[in-house]
Amino acid sequence: FPEVIPTLEALGERFQIIAVTNGNANLETIGIRHLFDGVITAAMAGAAKPASQVFEMAVRAGGASKAETLHIGDQPLHDVEGARAAGLRTAWINRNGAEWPDEYARPDMEVVHVGEILALLTVD
Repeated sequence: FPEVIPTLEALGERFQIIAVTNGNANLETIGIRHLFDGVITAAMAGAAKPASQVFEMAVRAGGASKAETLHIGDQPLHDVEGARAAGLRTAWINRNGAEWPDEYARPDMEVVHVGEILALLTVD
């Protein structure tokens, strides 16, 4: 997605960016590892998303509180519900206009693409 690299670069100027993966993405291989301050994998955390352990490890790596941490993802259960249950703020990337599943609390933000996150975040 063309907006990903410029968005990560801009966010990286203002925030710590930690990648959280269940192991299905190798950031080195796809050439974007340099855009992240850290990477948390399911293997490192001893649990996969949506388990809270992986999100808690990411919060520690980022150095902010849970309430100050925003997890951005495209999977309602693994990304949004998992992060919300762990106490993080959430943003759902809904590229295809899907309906939000009724069984989960709604995310704090919903965007069509990650580039929209920049406009939604403000810094005091």
